[in-house]
Amino acid sequence: NDLSDLSAQSLAEHFGLSRNLISQYLNEAHNEGLVIKINTRPVYFLGKAELCERMKAEDLKSVYDSVEELMKDGAARKEKIVSFRKLVGHQESLKQCVEQCKAAITYPGIGLPILLQGQTGTGKSYIAQLTYEYSVEKGIIGKKGNFVTVNCAEYANNPELFLTNLFGYKKGSYTGAEKDKAGLLALADGGVLFLDEIHALKPECQEKIFLFMDKGIYHMVGDNETWHSAQVRLIFATTEDPQKVLLKTLLRRIPIVVQVPPLIDRSLQEKRELVHEIVTQESAKITRQVVFSELAYQTLVNHAYPGNVGELVNTIRASVAKAYLRDPAADPVELHLYDLPSFLLQSGTANGELMEYDDGKMIDTRQMMKQMAQLQKGGKMNMNALMGQKKGMNIPLNPRRRKW
Repeated sequence: NDLSDLSAQSLAEHFGLSRNLISQYLNEAHNEGLVIKINTRPVYFLGKAELCERMKAEDLKSVYDSVEELMKDGAARKEKIVSFRKLVGHQESLKQCVEQCKAAITYPGIGLPILLQGQTGTGKSYIAQLTYEYSVEKGIIGKKGNFVTVNCAEYANNPELFLTNLFGYKKGSYTGAEKDKAGLLALADGGVLFLDEIHALKPECQEKIFLFMDKGIYHMVGDNETWHSAQVRLIFATTEDPQKVLLKTLLRRIPIVVQVPPLIDRSLQEKRELVHEIVTQESAKITRQVVFSELAYQTLVNHAYPGNVGELVNTIRASVAKAYLRDPAADPVELHLYDLPSFLLQSGTANGELMEYDDGKMIDTRQMMKQMAQLQKGGKMNMNALMGQKKGMNIPLNPRRRKW
């Protein structure tokens, strides 16, 4: 591709700034690891994160002598890392979350325990699953290592059952225990144990967990003499304030606390990407393309969802199901305003700004996302695409952070 727009001189002309000032910004960004430099004549500067994303490379060097060397190295570094790339916002609102999870799961030994904290429906379980997939892709966890999920809320009023299921039990340990049975720790040995809704556990259960975290060994229920060991990476999740619901002794053993933002704090562009991703999944299930009316689409993306991404998923599924039922043979399936749930209809009619949209004009989210991508990447590359948002720069920044 033509790189003529990516020299300091071209960028200076584009932004109406001096070449020296642009060079200063670019070199600062290069020193911070945000920009890759190609030492040709002229020197070219490319945003590292965006280039890694486009080349599907986990990492790239900071300096190359030619474009050919960059392409060759990028091809050699191309990895089959697809896990977190499936997560909408992994390079934006969820970037910090992803980096924390990567750091924790790759830490030498058995990694570092992770606590995912966020509102219901923000995607904590999905992030935990992707963290496990990432570790498998990187070879940190073998393919035989399991991802074991426990919903602790199911044991809120039965701590004995939780401990029995977690540690396993010996024959005769209680009425009905007719043979030894391994627990979830044994099942997760060599893999990941995800304890969701950890705040629901009684203090005595939390205490048993941090005792295991200290030594990596435990007793099965009914046998206080034999020690068993398990190499388990632990991921916890809670919707509550960890300081209020977790024992201090347990919390001190969890060095990585990941704050997963609510949907309302994420950009409208990410919300649209989520809608597109969910619709793509539903289209595959019904083997039909799904298109929206302009009004239905705007109503959907402009609504505030208290249940976050989870509520958005359920809303789209219900709407697609209703539109599909109306005409199962139709392809594409057309989703109109009257296919949306009643609470969305009420919010839509209350929003006078939405009335300018047409319920008869159909749009395809695939084409919309392509057009947005072209809009964001079209023309001369802006400074933020090159070096990320730099504080104190009075230069137009990343269009993906604008409120569309």
